[in-house]
Amino acid sequence: MSVRLVIKALATGLARYLYALLPCPEISRPVFIIGCGRSGTTILGETLSRHPQIAYLNEPRHLWLYAYPQTDIWAGASGAAKLLLTEADAEPSRSRIIRRLFRFEALIKGRPLLLEKLPAHCFHLGFLLRIFPAARFIHLRRNGLEVARSIAIVAEHGNWHGEDGHKWTLLAQYAQESEKTRGLPALCRSSVDQGLLEWRLSTEAALQGLQGLPKETVFELDYEDLLGRPAETLAAIQAFLGLEDAPEVGRFALASIARKSPKLGLDAVAESDRLIGGERLAGSIKQETGRADA
Repeated sequence: MSVRLVIKALATGLARYLYALLPCPEISRPVFIIGCGRSGTTILGETLSRHPQIAYLNEPRHLWLYAYPQTDIWAGASGAAKLLLTEADAEPSRSRIIRRLFRFEALIKGRPLLLEKLPAHCFHLGFLLRIFPAARFIHLRRNGLEVARSIAIVAEHGNWHGEDGHKWTLLAQYAQESEKTRGLPALCRSSVDQGLLEWRLSTEAALQGLQGLPKETVFELDYEDLLGRPAETLAAIQAFLGLEDAPEVGRFALASIARKSPKLGLDAVAESDRLIGGERLAGSIKQETGRADA
């Protein structure tokens, strides 16, 4: 990186955190993409980011860490990291900081609508709504076995669960707190099993958090919708956001969403998968195979 770029980055960083600490305007109505990691949330966010009105933040952990250190489920060096965040965890002063940080990002990008994606938000719905009462949500769902296998690939070649597996520790603790999932972490003998339990916990938490919200604040879709009918699906999302259908979004979708992922039939589900994945696992597969055959 050149000296000029380093200086620019430092200046932007200084301005960002000064903005957060001063009584500056705040974001009031962001949009959050909700879904378990490896569900297609990244490609959805990247595609929508091509809209000239959307300022997209792809997993801005540094912003959340500055405002709310307990969101760092990947390192958790302080021991204060929490997977589940509720209304009670939202503090007025810290919430003002994250609203200002989001506003600053929209300003430097020169785009008014802030769209953010962070998979851990599946466990943060009440927390987010306390900070951003007017927030809207795009909930993306995907076949649980596909998600589990995708997570396993990343986990076996990267750092999916953070330092010393801290994220998995928190997921396991969360599972133990519910009668329905208590004991399931002990059954997870592979990265696929761990991915499947993460999918289940994330999906159930997201559905519970979104339940009862006004229909005009939630847009739900399946990954197959994005792959099989990208133009129609993206047009519907843009309409939900109150935006005109941008040709830039369609062009990016055609170039990037080029093929459907393989579908796994119900005969591919082992009994252990059913136990760990829960009652919604079969439904997630039926939905996608049904669309693929239509």
